[in-house]
Amino acid sequence: MWNQLAGATWIPWGAVAAERAFATGRLRPAVLWGLTLALQVLAGAPEMALMGLLVAAVLAVRRIHAGGTATVWKMLRTSALALAFAVLLSAGQWLPSVAVAQASFRPDLPEAVRSYWSIHPVTLLQL
Repeated sequence: MWNQLAGATWIPWGAVAAERAFATGRLRPAVLWGLTLALQVLAGAPEMALMGLLVAAVLAVRRIHAGGTATVWKMLRTSALALAFAVLLSAGQWLPSVAVAQASFRPDLPEAVRSYWSIHPVTLLQL
């Protein structure tokens, strides 16, 4: 799917931006990280933004293991700023998507039809 490929291409850039944001705790790297997340959503692949956040979480755990509590608070503040910027920047995609989802007939479908292509999140561990 072209939209997933477009979203996946931003994961390495997001990892670099997250690492810089964690290292410096400054505004510009956090905004750049948020930009990469928003661009994944705007490409039509919010699941790739979640995968990028998973990569950033691994980087954060590695940095926490090497640092101290001051590093944790700096990373939490930077992460919150990046996420807030990403949500605000991608609101143009989220708001219409939520409106269309609310108007759809999908909630009225039987459970077997609604969840046919779904998998349980725990199966990610099998990967």
